[in-house]
Amino acid sequence: MFVIPGNHDHGGPLGLWEQPFFQSERASLAPNLRILLSCEPVDLDDAVLLPCPLMRRHESSDLTAWLRSIEEDLAPFGKKARIAIAHGSVQSFAAPVDEEEGGGAPNQIDLDRLDDSSFDYIALGDWHGMKQVGSKAWYSGTPELDRFPKGEEYAGGHVLVVQAGRGAAPVVHPVNTSRLGWHAIDHQFTSDDGLDQLDQHLNDLLGTRVGKDLVHLTLSGSLGMAAMKRLDGMLEALDARLLRVKAYNAVTVAPSETEIVAMTARSQDPLISRVASILMDRLDDTTDTELVRAALRELYAAVV
Repeated sequence: MFVIPGNHDHGGPLGLWEQPFFQSERASLAPNLRILLSCEPVDLDDAVLLPCPLMRRHESSDLTAWLRSIEEDLAPFGKKARIAIAHGSVQSFAAPVDEEEGGGAPNQIDLDRLDDSSFDYIALGDWHGMKQVGSKAWYSGTPELDRFPKGEEYAGGHVLVVQAGRGAAPVVHPVNTSRLGWHAIDHQFTSDDGLDQLDQHLNDLLGTRVGKDLVHLTLSGSLGMAAMKRLDGMLEALDARLLRVKAYNAVTVAPSETEIVAMTARSQDPLISRVASILMDRLDDTTDTELVRAALRELYAAVV
């Protein structure tokens, strides 16, 4: 097994790969793991690897530059498949800005300056989704999804099984390896019946799985008091059951006539009726609408 360091695990002094803990774990769990830390060919039985490791987190120069004039050096390897390995952003496709750094992507790779005929496959890392960026160049992405998908292009959760031969086009087979489900759901309530629709959709999507899914919910529209109470319970149950629930809840309270009467026409509870009437009158007050809605929900849950 061969790997090269990337921007989050660069190969410089005092880096991850030199740590005693890593060395001990590798010897115990993966003695066949080899970290490629220099730009020089690695001769295997059926292929030659051409690593371009990142020795610092940020490189201003293109680390694939040494491959631009390597044809003569590769002659001794005969008909073995030539596989280049690099980490960074290609000129035609830049990875998103690192959320922890706030800057652009400094580790640039210019595939156009490489002689396409000199290589049989170019394995790239950096972009966390699977993507082909050249006739022989692919990002495999991460073997597990690491964020909510932001478009169809973000196809994470795969590894690539590649058949490469000297002078032949590589045959690439994506294999889904993701065990976690990342789901983005946008739901608008037009009536209380929409709650049943959302519940059914979640059941179809999640089944009986526990601790294996993350859900990003965007909710809008309006619900009655009883339905809103039920929605709160659904969200609480999801939060306990799933790895994460990220909810943007913009649902407004729209009490039905029956619910309004149940709170404001309580002859046996005049204080509650008065409080409910005041809250109803202030429901459309733009200065504290959210607070009023929360108060109505709490009042309804307490007395109905």
